[in-house]
Amino acid sequence: MWILVVGLVVFLGIHSTRMFVPEWRNSIIETRGEGPWKGMYTVASLAGFALLVWGYGFARTDNIFFYSAPVWLSHLVPLLMIPVMILLVASNAPAGRIKKVVKNPMLIAVKI
Repeated sequence: MWILVVGLVVFLGIHSTRMFVPEWRNSIIETRGEGPWKGMYTVASLAGFALLVWGYGFARTDNIFFYSAPVWLSHLVPLLMIPVMILLVASNAPAGRIKKVVKNPMLIAVKI
């Protein structure tokens, strides 16, 4: 399980550099250039992804039970998926009534 967690940290960490440490990212790009930065970014991303896949394979063999949905929720989920799918389709449509009424249909669909 720890390999999966390390893979998540590496993969999400390298993808979060622009948000959390933009000065460090920009200094690396200025000193070494954009090509080497993209190379380091690619290698770190692929390493994190490989650790994710490898860790997931190990985690599947451990029969750890994390969460069981309540019985009443199994009937509610298909019902809630109807407006979710409508909102997701409306978010990708160019314009329409749903998009005018609901400012961000995809966000509401994810929240539902």
